[in-house]
Amino acid sequence: MSFKDSKYFAFILLTAASICWGFMYVFVRLMAEIDTLNIAFFRYIFALLAFAPFYFLSKQRKKINWRGRSGMALIIWILLNSALATVLNVLAIKHANASVASILINANPLFIALLAPILIKEKNRIVNYLGAVIAFGGVILVMTEGGHISKFLSSQFLYGYIFALVSAFSIGLSTIYLKKYLRLYGSWAISFYVFLIGAITLTIVNVLFGNLGQLFSISSLNWLWLILFGLVCTTFPFVVFNFGVEKIGPTKAGVFKLLIPVFAVVLAVLLLNEPLTWYIVVGGAVTIGGLALVQVK
Repeated sequence: MSFKDSKYFAFILLTAASICWGFMYVFVRLMAEIDTLNIAFFRYIFALLAFAPFYFLSKQRKKINWRGRSGMALIIWILLNSALATVLNVLAIKHANASVASILINANPLFIALLAPILIKEKNRIVNYLGAVIAFGGVILVMTEGGHISKFLSSQFLYGYIFALVSAFSIGLSTIYLKKYLRLYGSWAISFYVFLIGAITLTIVNVLFGNLGQLFSISSLNWLWLILFGLVCTTFPFVVFNFGVEKIGPTKAGVFKLLIPVFAVVLAVLLLNEPLTWYIVVGGAVTIGGLALVQVK
């Protein structure tokens, strides 16, 4: 077996995917002057154009049955996981620092652990509930800046925290119901339709409510950030993650997503000069450790 086909190569690519997802938080801050809907819209347009060739060349391509309640439900879960989550992510990063936003948004497995037993009767182990409690404690530590409730309530980042948590809830809820579709159709097909449905929806929303006039005044540098946001932070990590799922399975591949806030915090400190406070380090570590326990099978 060649190195390219080994699990170690998959580990390297999945780590690279986590780094690229971490860059998302940096690029959004760099594009702070661009309208939120424009950022979300172009992310999916560029990602769809780049991902489509990979999907149509993939041997994993499957036809999806869109008829009936099941097809309508799939569209709803995709919208929660794509268009809505992306808009909320951008708002969260704009209204809070990138480090904290990355920790809160990527806490979505916490909602999966809490909701899956109720919604789809998925059984958890004691260690999963323990992990949920630990992760929740880490989230509280980060949002309250070390346990100060008054700072949380009066924080200039309060709206950003709320957007991030609603995004995490939206991603967690949709992920629960998308599991069965992933088993039926595979990650390549679902990823493609996430981009397609997200792009169509955001196009309609942007035409109706967005600031399309801004497109004529976006600087060349911001166009570069937009393109990189769609390609580096979206298409590449999705392609690589799907490859990782094929090589080592969804559970092991999913663990690498725990690295996203780690890389996001490091990149925000290095590239955005954000402060690295003790509560971000400790709270982030506690949250990630708890989420690791949440995903133990």
